[in-house]
Amino acid sequence: MATLRTYILKRIFLWIPTILLLTVLTFTVAHVIPIDPAAAWAGSSSLTGAVQDEAIIQRLEEKYHLNDPIPVQYWYYITALLQGDMGTSPVTGNAVSYDIKKYFPHTLELTINALILALIVGIPLGIVSAVKKDKLVDHFSRFFSLIGVSVPIFWVGLLFIMIFYVYLDVLPPTGAWTDHQPARITGMYWYDTILSRDWVGFKDVSRHILLPTVTLAYSIVAYFSRLVRSSMLEILSLEYITTARSKGLSERVVLYRHALRNSMLPLITMAGLMFGSLLGGAVLTETIFSWPGIGWYAASASLRNLDYPAIMGVTLVSGIAFSLVNLIVDIIYGIIDPRIRLG
Repeated sequence: MATLRTYILKRIFLWIPTILLLTVLTFTVAHVIPIDPAAAWAGSSSLTGAVQDEAIIQRLEEKYHLNDPIPVQYWYYITALLQGDMGTSPVTGNAVSYDIKKYFPHTLELTINALILALIVGIPLGIVSAVKKDKLVDHFSRFFSLIGVSVPIFWVGLLFIMIFYVYLDVLPPTGAWTDHQPARITGMYWYDTILSRDWVGFKDVSRHILLPTVTLAYSIVAYFSRLVRSSMLEILSLEYITTARSKGLSERVVLYRHALRNSMLPLITMAGLMFGSLLGGAVLTETIFSWPGIGWYAASASLRNLDYPAIMGVTLVSGIAFSLVNLIVDIIYGIIDPRIRLG
């Protein structure tokens, strides 16, 4: 146990410098954009002549310390972050932290649903494909996975909209913009309707969340099924599987208790990476379906006269989410496989 505790503390201490480096990269990338953000913001808010525009630009530069040296600007940035202040969006007028708290739950909701759906479909598909190697179901699974990793996600989303909204007219083309607003508990519409037992709202929100969830899950299913298939094929060829079968164990026990359990480590890694990436904002999916997550918010901020604080805030939160998920995956690895924490 002491070894596991030491391993966890070591991973956490290594994670802290990663976050510090992330703030440096976020700040640096945002400041190398060859556009004057103050001029862009003034252009979006000023309806009068150039003289007033210059005054607005000067006030914005003073407010956001844009005339200060880069190290001084970073100092203001990092000290504000330590106080939980990500700045104020000059376009929306809201604190960036407020906007992120508003939109992030919707990304989390969509990510959780897509990942669960991908696991439910991808794992059995990979198992069947491995067991029925080179049979018709295996060829179908591999073809399905090949399309999933090759076809752009925006094309899949548009195809689903065309089929289920334009032709069949059974599902709405947009995401969480529903007529029914559930009681806010977690900020995630679908889960809030369940927690508040609002079944009318649950039905309404389910219709809106289905297409973006399936769109986002499709490519993940393809990766999961391919990974499970390759891992299962490798493990099923090992001697201990042959030994288990020779002892008279049922095929179900051999597959699920011995083979699948030992093929979980690569799947955990992939699931963690996918979850972290999606938490960073599934920009294309959220934009196509007008899903109000941070991906949609980031895309809108990029188009709204270079909303500097919003872009930096979303980038930082996305990076922290991705690195935090990786940290959790590393810890789970150490719990499952003692060899990793002893290495």
